[in-house]
Amino acid sequence: MRTPNSIHPLKVAFISTYPPQQCGIATFTADLLNCVKNLYIQKKYVDHKNYLRVIALNNKNEDYEYNKDVCFTIKTKDINEYRQAADFINHSSLDIVSLQHEFGIFSGLDGSNILYLLEALKKPVVTTLHTVLEKPTPGQLKTMKKVCEYSTQIVVLAQKAVSLLQEVYNVPREKIVMIHHGTPNLPFLDPAYYKEEFQAEGKKIMLTFGLLGPNKGIEYVLQALPEVVKKFPDLVYFVLGATHPGVIERFGEKYRQSLEKIVLDNNLQKNVIFFNQYVSMERLLEFVKAADIYINPYVNKEQISSGTLAYAVASGKAIISTPYWYAEELLANERGTLVPFRNSSAIADALIKLLSDETLRDRMRKSAYELGRQMIWEEIAKDYAHTFEQALLNYRHNDNYLVSKKNKD
Repeated sequence: MRTPNSIHPLKVAFISTYPPQQCGIATFTADLLNCVKNLYIQKKYVDHKNYLRVIALNNKNEDYEYNKDVCFTIKTKDINEYRQAADFINHSSLDIVSLQHEFGIFSGLDGSNILYLLEALKKPVVTTLHTVLEKPTPGQLKTMKKVCEYSTQIVVLAQKAVSLLQEVYNVPREKIVMIHHGTPNLPFLDPAYYKEEFQAEGKKIMLTFGLLGPNKGIEYVLQALPEVVKKFPDLVYFVLGATHPGVIERFGEKYRQSLEKIVLDNNLQKNVIFFNQYVSMERLLEFVKAADIYINPYVNKEQISSGTLAYAVASGKAIISTPYWYAEELLANERGTLVPFRNSSAIADALIKLLSDETLRDRMRKSAYELGRQMIWEEIAKDYAHTFEQALLNYRHNDNYLVSKKNKD
C-alpha cells in the first residue's frame, strides 16, 4: 500500500500484548507505535506524546512494569475488564483503536473474550490479523467473523490472507488492506565486517532467531548439518532465542533439550551455538548483520506472517525456507530458496548449493533487499496512519448513514 504525503494525526489506542512481555506481537506493536510516533514528530504535530496509547493484554497472573505508553491493562480471563476497557475508550478523546489479533492472546474459547470489548466499543477499529486460517474450527470461524464484523478495516500482512478472508470468512474486499510486516531499516551490508563480535572471522554464519518451539523445525536443519559440514567445516549455525513462554509452561525445555541431543549425537558442538536469550532489538540486529544465510524451517504450511522472515528479507540475507504461505509470497522471484517441509536432505542440498555459489547468494540478497525497501517501519507507519484516517472517515460515513436511515424509517 502506497499513500500520499499528507498525514492527519489521530489519537490511537493500541490493544495488544506489550513489552516487557516476551511475545512477537508485543514487539510488533511497540515498533508500530514508535514509528507512528516518529512520523508525528517529523511532521511537528503538537502533543504527539499523548496521541498514541496502549491497552495492554495480560494473560498471566503477573504485573508487568510497562512504560508510560500503557494507559490501561486487561487481565484477559476477566470479561469485565474487557467491558471496562471499552468504557474507558468510549469516554476518552481517542479517535480510533488499533487491535492486534492472534487467537491465543485474548483467552476465552478460540480467543472469544475480545468480543466483549468490541461489541461495547463506540469507536472505529482497525484490526491487524496475525493469523488467518484456511480451515478454522467452527469456534475459530465464528470468532474471526465477529472480529471482522466489528472492525472498520482489516489489515493483513500477505496477499494470501486477502483471498482467504473473502473466500473463508466472507469479508468484503473493500474492508481489507494489505500492509507488509514492518522491519528495521538496515543498509545493504557485507556480513564479514560484523563477525568479529562473535569470534567468527573467516567462518560462514547461518542464523535462525525467534522464540523457540516445536513449530520452528530446527531439528531438520540440525539433521542436515553432518553432510554439510563435511564440505564446509567452517559453517556455524546460530540458534538465537529463548524458548516460547507458552511452550515452557506446557512442556518445559524438552524441545531445546532434544535439539541439544542432536548436536551431541552428531558431534556438531563446534558448528552449532544456542543463544538461549530474549535479546534487545539492538542485539538482534548484530546477529542479523553477521549472518550469511538465514534459515527458516517452519513446519506449519498455514503461517501467514513471520517477523523473523520479514527482517531477513529487508536486511538482504540469503534465505532458505520451507514453503509456508508467507515464505512462498516473500521469497518469490528468486528472493530465496524453498525446500520441502521436514526434509533434512533437501535442506542439506540447498545449503551446499548456496555455500558453493557466492554469485547466487549475492543475487538472492539483492533481490530480497530491494523488496525490503517497501517493508521498513518508516514506510509502514505511513500506511497505518493513512489506514487509521480512512477507517475514521468510513466509520463516520456509515454512522451518518445509519442515523439518516433510522430517521427516514
